[in-house]
Amino acid sequence: MWKSSARLGVAYRLISDLRTSGGRITFRNIKTSPKIQGPVSKQQISVRRYSEETSGSPGSSTTLKPTPFQQKILVWAKMYPSVDKVPDRVSRGQLKKAMDIFRVRSSICMAALVFVFAAIMAMIGRKQRQEGMNMTKIALDKRH
Repeated sequence: MWKSSARLGVAYRLISDLRTSGGRITFRNIKTSPKIQGPVSKQQISVRRYSEETSGSPGSSTTLKPTPFQQKILVWAKMYPSVDKVPDRVSRGQLKKAMDIFRVRSSICMAALVFVFAAIMAMIGRKQRQEGMNMTKIALDKRH
């Protein structure tokens, strides 16, 4: 089904190109799929990945200039002792690891806050119940 719909798309583009070009056949807008090469071994794949990761000068895309917030995250992740010690450019992997650590720690803090506030609200509710306050009484008081 997919191949036939792709062929129809190519056919419709050919027809529209013929109409817009005044009857001349042009193939400039037809996109062909990339040619598939033969089987690739796992070693070739790992060599390609390694060369892509390490083939960079200090100013290339393998390093990033961290923002002030990212510098603080690098310090909170204990990768550097202080914000002043964070270098101008940091590797993508190091920044990603620091962001992951920050994400986990912030999630744990938020979960702890949820439990604390839930306990506080439960204590407030028990106190109000002991005083004789309930939702029915509040709703009736608002009506009158």
